[in-house]
Amino acid sequence: MTFLGTKLLKKKIGDKIYNVHHIILEPEPSSTEQNIYQTLDENFILVTENFNGEIILNNETTEHIVVKCLGYVIIKPLKNKIDNEYDEIELGKGSCVEFLLVEDSWYIISSDGLKQS
Repeated sequence: MTFLGTKLLKKKIGDKIYNVHHIILEPEPSSTEQNIYQTLDENFILVTENFNGEIILNNETTEHIVVKCLGYVIIKPLKNKIDNEYDEIELGKGSCVEFLLVEDSWYIISSDGLKQS
């Protein structure tokens, strides 16, 4: 798997300057292996339309993350559940979800395009 563009951006909101570490997930064209990415310390992940894999939310390295999906991806926590209910969630094209780690469990604090099924 290739990671296109992992870098640190500076974002100014009001008087504060925030560091935004992000990554773009793009599989190698010839790869047949399943795409699995475990979060490190980034704040934002952009999933390209060709990724089709899984993102594991790592409770030890990540506390807050936004995932924007241009294709399809499954999000799973490393341990516990999402919103104390889900073992995994599926994101489709155009969806965007913000996750927050609270007391070692992941919670969806903002979403656009999620459907419950």
